[in-house]
Amino acid sequence: MSISAKIRYQRFMLSLPLVLGCMTGCSSILSKQVSQTVYYSLDGVQTKAQIDNAAHTVNALPTLAVHIPKAAAGFDSRRMMYSRSQHQLEYFARSEWVDTPSHMLQPLIVSAIERTHSYSAVVPKLPAAKTDLKLESEILSLVQDFNTKPSTVRFTLRVTILNNATGKIVALREFDERVTAVTDDPVGGVKAANVAVNNVLEKLGSFSATTASDWKH
Repeated sequence: MSISAKIRYQRFMLSLPLVLGCMTGCSSILSKQVSQTVYYSLDGVQTKAQIDNAAHTVNALPTLAVHIPKAAAGFDSRRMMYSRSQHQLEYFARSEWVDTPSHMLQPLIVSAIERTHSYSAVVPKLPAAKTDLKLESEILSLVQDFNTKPSTVRFTLRVTILNNATGKIVALREFDERVTAVTDDPVGGVKAANVAVNNVLEKLGSFSATTASDWKH
């Protein structure tokens, strides 16, 4: 190896730790800058009122099919919505629901009504399912509102129970809940959303129980 080649080799070996150190440091910085999306869910809980309703079982109870809720424009998405000004809705950049609110809500509605023991069967809507009544619903709002301090979450659900044989409306109700968030961020919004949903489910349970009691074949 010539003298000049040896010199170039020695310079390369001396600079190599600096290059590797820079690459490691840059990689560490970049990894911290890359944020991953966080996913949240809606969870149902059994309330005392729903447990107490279990004592009011009677014979000849109707059957009920629960359809997947529809959703107003903008709310049929896994993206979590918030508002900072009236009539303007935005989405959190890196916070999403694990599924659309409609698909998460259907099994929660089924469970909430089942716990009232007011129907002989409560089932998700299936092509072959034949029931006395059917429940249709629509999510009108599920949004964290930052126009107030602290922020609030509003959950609005319109519910219609129909006679499956005739298609006539048996009962109709709109439930609207506003819950204050404990923190003004997506985590606080999720916690408030779950409280709002469970408040609606409790009222929905009582509403469906009354409808079953008043319904005649």
